[in-house]
Amino acid sequence: MSDYIINSFQVPNVLVDELMAIISPNALKCYLAIIKNKNVNPKSVSKYTKINLKEVEKAILELKEVRIIYNG
Repeated sequence: MSDYIINSFQVPNVLVDELMAIISPNALKCYLAIIKNKNVNPKSVSKYTKINLKEVEKAILELKEVRIIYNG
């Protein structure tokens, strides 16, 4: 039997085990949007999460600071 669940995406264990306790709710929402849509474009993430662009940019910077996403 396959472990694949239709219409879903995987979340790394480290996010739940360690990072969720130290990142902001906006950073968590943005990260989930990024891994689901494979898109780090702040405008796209803002539209998807309904978080204003300035807050999305701040959340993306936070995710880079904790090294869960990287430049480039």
